[in-house]
Amino acid sequence: MKVADIVKEGKVISTHGYGKFQVELSNGHACECSVSGKMSNAKINVTVGDTVEVSLSPYDLSKGRIIRRINLNKKPQTTQQQKKKKK
Repeated sequence: MKVADIVKEGKVISTHGYGKFQVELSNGHACECSVSGKMSNAKINVTVGDTVEVSLSPYDLSKGRIIRRINLNKKPQTTQQQKKKKK
């Protein structure tokens, strides 16, 4: 039987070699995370200071996988901006 992963939101503190990142979760816990396969195939860059969504195994909470990068600075586009982009 498969146990469900724990999904938390956190902030990237530092980078380590070979695609590993130190992430501080919203509850204050720090863990070492790697980028998931879908993100690496899509070539999504993760840098220090980014807010990310982390999937943790219930068996080892010190290691996780970054499954999503959350862009908090993105402003919603108005309909006029969308029409200008299409041209």
